[in-house]
Amino acid sequence: MKDLPIVFSASRIVDLAMWYPQALIDAYHAAVARGWDPHTLMVWTKFPAALLSEPLRSFLVDIQRQGVQVCLQLTITGMGGSDIEPGVPAWEDTVAAIPPVAEFIGDVRRIKLRIDPQLRYRDAAGVVHSNYALFEPIMAACAAQGVEDFATSFVENDMHRKVTSRFRKEGFTLMAPDDTERLQIADGMMAVAAKYGVNLSACAVPGLPTGHCLDADRLEELHPTHRTLVHEKKKRLGRPLCGCCFDLDLGGWPAKPCTSGCLYCYENPVR
Repeated sequence: MKDLPIVFSASRIVDLAMWYPQALIDAYHAAVARGWDPHTLMVWTKFPAALLSEPLRSFLVDIQRQGVQVCLQLTITGMGGSDIEPGVPAWEDTVAAIPPVAEFIGDVRRIKLRIDPQLRYRDAAGVVHSNYALFEPIMAACAAQGVEDFATSFVENDMHRKVTSRFRKEGFTLMAPDDTERLQIADGMMAVAAKYGVNLSACAVPGLPTGHCLDADRLEELHPTHRTLVHEKKKRLGRPLCGCCFDLDLGGWPAKPCTSGCLYCYENPVR
C-alpha cells in the first residue's frame, strides 16, 4: 500500500481542524515519518474558517508547497446552534466562509459539501423537527459560491446504539424514513441537484447507489500535477456501503471529546 501516495483524512472521527489543530499537524508528520506518502490531505470539518487560523494555516501552506493537495469535506446540516448541534455556527455563517477558503486551497472544486445527515425527530412535547426543508436553501447557497460536489445521508434508527441512547436521554425520538420514503426524499434531492447543476451522491444510504466521499479519480483530476494515488477501497467497520478509496485517518484515535456537541455523532461529543 505504501508504494503509492494515499489520502490523509483529518478526521472522520473528530473535528480536528477546529478543536485539535496541533494534533492534526503532529499526526500528519508522524504518518510521514512512518513512510506514508500523502497525495491529498482531506480536512473534514464544520468550521471552514479553521483552515485560515494558526497554526493550521501555516502548516497547510507548507504542505501545499510540497505538492500535497488540500481538500475539504465541509458539513452543513442547517442545525447549527440548535439542541442537535449546539457548538456549530448557523449555516448561513458557514456558507459565507467558503469563498476565502476556496481561494486558499486553490480551487472551489476541492470542496465537497456534505448536507449530512438528514435528520427527523420528535421532541418530548410531541413536536416533529427536521432539516429536510433546508436541503435546497443550503445547496442553492453553496452552488452560488461555485461548489459543485455534494453528499448526503440519513440518521437511521439504531444504526449506532450510543446515538439512539443519546437522543432518548434528551427526550427525543428518532424518526428515520422507511425505505419507500427514503427513496422519495432522495428523488427530491436529486431533482434539486439537477436544478442547480451540481452533483449529489449518497454516503452509505441503504437502497441508493454507493457514493464516493473520497473519489480517487476526482482527487487525481484536481491535483495540481494529476498525481496518481491508491484506488483500492478500504473496508470500514459497520459501513459496507462506503465506496471511498483507501485513506489514513490522522489523530482520530483515541476518540477525543468534540466541543461541537452534535447529538447524532457516533464518537464523543461534549454535551
